[in-house]
Amino acid sequence: MTHPLKVVPGTTSRPCPGWDVQLFDHLNKRIEQPNQTGKIMIKLPLPPGFSLSLWRDDNLFVEKYMSEIEGYYHTGDAGFFDEHGNLSVMERTDDVINVAAHRISTGRLEEVVCANKKVAECAVVGVLDA
Repeated sequence: MTHPLKVVPGTTSRPCPGWDVQLFDHLNKRIEQPNQTGKIMIKLPLPPGFSLSLWRDDNLFVEKYMSEIEGYYHTGDAGFFDEHGNLSVMERTDDVINVAAHRISTGRLEEVVCANKKVAECAVVGVLDA
C-alpha cells in the first residue's frame, strides 16, 4: 500500500520516478548531504517526454544545458534536498543583480531573509535604479 507524500511548504516534493535529480557544488562535485545548496542537474538519459532541443537550435541546447557536466542536463536552477529527500528550488543560477560591478544572487538573498522564523516566503527581484 502506498501513502501520499506529506506536503512540505517551500519544497517541490520529491522527484518523480524516472527523474534522477542530483546536486553539484561550484567545483562540480556531487553534494550528498541534505540542506546544502547546489546546481540542480538531471542524470541522463532524460525521461520520456522531455524536450531534447531548442527550437531551430540544437547546438545552443547542447552548449547551454548539456555541457556543464558530462552525462547530466543542467536545469539552470539551484536548490537543496532536505533530510526527507524533498527538493527546494531556490534560484536561477543566472539570476543575479548587478550592483556597482558586484553580482549578487537573488536566491541567496531570499535564503537569508527566509532564515528569519517570522518570514514564511519571500522573493527578491532587481529593479532598475538610474
